[in-house]
Amino acid sequence: MRKTFQRVAVVTTLLSLAACDLIQPKPQQQPADIQSAKPQWSEPKPAAAPKPTVTLAKPDDREASLAAHEQALRKHGTSISDEDVGYYMDIHEARFIQLVRDDRVSMQRQGNNIALVISGSSSFASNSARLRPEIHGVLNTIARVLEEYGDTRIIISGHTDDGGEADYNQQLAEWRARAVSRFFTKSGIAAERIVILGYGESLPIADNSSAEGRATNRRIEILLEPLTR
Repeated sequence: MRKTFQRVAVVTTLLSLAACDLIQPKPQQQPADIQSAKPQWSEPKPAAAPKPTVTLAKPDDREASLAAHEQALRKHGTSISDEDVGYYMDIHEARFIQLVRDDRVSMQRQGNNIALVISGSSSFASNSARLRPEIHGVLNTIARVLEEYGDTRIIISGHTDDGGEADYNQQLAEWRARAVSRFFTKSGIAAERIVILGYGESLPIADNSSAEGRATNRRIEILLEPLTR
């Protein structure tokens, strides 16, 4: 009988211990990824390079502005050899002759430079710097050639007749040159190649006393200069 009681006591004890194991919650272990997690610090992103812009020059500091602009362009590696410049501009000119066949545009070779003159009256309404839609086609063609020959600097000058105040004409001429440059950059021409100037009424090429002369004086000039090394 005593052995039976001993067995019962042992079994009872073992059941009690098992019950304790079931009831007692085990300590929760942190997931491994939380235990090893460390603050993640992201490297600061480098500042974006400034977007190239068109250079605005003033007539009274034209030479200094153009010299600084040329120096900046050379840092971009844009240049052709002195031996090749004549041939380069010859084929540049030939390309214009081939594609730009429009009475509103005249072209003149000046040494190794090419000068294009676009009628302002056909490009802009009176007292406006908004390009007429009908001039877009010829400007697109010019832009196409300019993009093909990237080793040239593009100087866009605006001119007016002498009607109105001189200060306003100066500003209007600059706005018109800016409108042409904006058209070119939207067509894919690199902005850093372009310089714009407004001359207003200061450089007439015809007599302002006649309607025909005033119309001639209202113009956009585009001078293409090769960059040599």
